[in-house]
Amino acid sequence: MPDSTSDFFSDPGHSRTPHSDRPVSAEHSDAPDLTGLVSYVANALITDEQATVESTETRNGVIIKLHVSEENMGRVIGKDGRIANALRTLLRAGSASSKKRVMLDIE
Repeated sequence: MPDSTSDFFSDPGHSRTPHSDRPVSAEHSDAPDLTGLVSYVANALITDEQATVESTETRNGVIIKLHVSEENMGRVIGKDGRIANALRTLLRAGSASSKKRVMLDIE
């Protein structure tokens, strides 16, 4: 059976960091793609349309705006806001390495 990690590291878009054995993409070494994460999760939850995601950098951090239709708002927010809180937790964990505050605004 071939070693899949050797194929991964032989790809020129990935490299090992000098401080870790963990692979890091060359394009996103310092900033994770949090808007892509929000878009992926939101589009998996809604049924009939695509969610749109905008990112704005401010002095205090990053604001990610998620735009969904009224009929899909309940799916994205969830019962008692559980899904929205889970998304915010994912964003907090994803932004920990960049040390920037990330806020999610669902519209």
